[in-house]
Amino acid sequence: KAFKVCLGTNPAAMSELLIAFDYLLDNPKEIILVSPPGKKELLDNFLEAFRKEFLPNHILIAVNEGKDLESHAKIIPSLSGKSAHADKATVYVCELGACDLPTTDLEVFANQIRKASKY
Repeated sequence: KAFKVCLGTNPAAMSELLIAFDYLLDNPKEIILVSPPGKKELLDNFLEAFRKEFLPNHILIAVNEGKDLESHAKIIPSLSGKSAHADKATVYVCELGACDLPTTDLEVFANQIRKASKY
């Protein structure tokens, strides 16, 4: 009711509210990309694959293992326990706090972000 008049007369003025409402109704994917220490460039291919997909509601975090990861984990609890495997960029795709198996494979990652929500 609070926004009825504004939405009825000028809905474009409330676009951010509609985006927030869409986010609230969805199960946003939480995508965490972890690179080995000092090798953030290893994330480039994963970021490129991510940009090719349409994911309107998502959280994307790209972090370098080590001090960068540790400091961010203090404010973003979902980063705790994440690491780069076998000195390769490693990706975690999660929804509602449950993650798919971490992957270092670009094709597996692309399939994980393409798949529709199970919930």
